[in-house]
Amino acid sequence: ICSIVKGPVSAETVSLDADGMVKEGIDFSKIAKNIVVKVPMTIEGMKACQKLTKKQIKVNATLVFSVN
Repeated sequence: ICSIVKGPVSAETVSLDADGMVKEGIDFSKIAKNIVVKVPMTIEGMKACQKLTKKQIKVNATLVFSVN
């Protein structure tokens, strides 16, 4: 997929803790330059987001919304 798509390709983490997400994110980022690591919008996900961006790894977060 990464070699076919010219834009960003999301790779979603499945770990529930920040350290696990960071490990997965680092592994994902080695696949291709256009990988963007997708983390959940949780406290642990935000911790992982901060750590990954400090490593200059692109990150996005899952959609967050409320009934309102």
